[in-house]
Amino acid sequence: MSAEKWVVCVVSLMVSAFALSACTNQADRASLPASEDHTSAGSERGGRVSPEPSASSTVQMVAEEVWYETLEQMAANSVAVVTFELLETEYGLVYPDWSSDDPMINPYAGTDFTPSREETAGRPGTFHHVRVVSVAAGDLSPGDEIVILEAGGEVDGVMYEAVGRPELTEVELLFLDATSEDRYVILGSQARFASDGEGGYRSLVSPELQITPDDLDELAELIHS
Repeated sequence: MSAEKWVVCVVSLMVSAFALSACTNQADRASLPASEDHTSAGSERGGRVSPEPSASSTVQMVAEEVWYETLEQMAANSVAVVTFELLETEYGLVYPDWSSDDPMINPYAGTDFTPSREETAGRPGTFHHVRVVSVAAGDLSPGDEIVILEAGGEVDGVMYEAVGRPELTEVELLFLDATSEDRYVILGSQARFASDGEGGYRSLVSPELQITPDDLDELAELIHS
């Protein structure tokens, strides 16, 4: 995947926000309170609990994303396609690895651009701890517990939200890329699917992609290895 798709504006919040979603292991995580009051305040859908943020203000972020025209293109850029159970969500700061030559980790890889001083500071991140329920493609196994990292989250009483991104409580199937052994990122908003009620899945944002039951059988051959 070319770095030009990721780098649109050197100092814009769009690049900063997307760089956050492809960081490495360096992170200063702040766990959400694991109390009964905290859990009961969340919204529950499909057996998953989404904590209600305690932030006093909200900042909306717009992240530049890559959109796929076909299911085959999305699968070719994924390492796993899974259904999952959301176990816990944490907020904290993450630090992109600007030395990486992988544009999924470093948006400036392969370009003459360098990160600004502001971009080298920690960025708000959300860490979703999930348990894999089923695997349509990839090397993960049912029962594996992994961490999915997303841009945005609560820091110092401010909630940073990505505009137009479906929450994981709405999602049933994900296309994932890996940044480390147990940490993954979702291939954009379009890579979040819900059941279509007919044995397949549909992406939750436009341009919409459909996964038929036959497609599920073929995903293992399409997945990036």
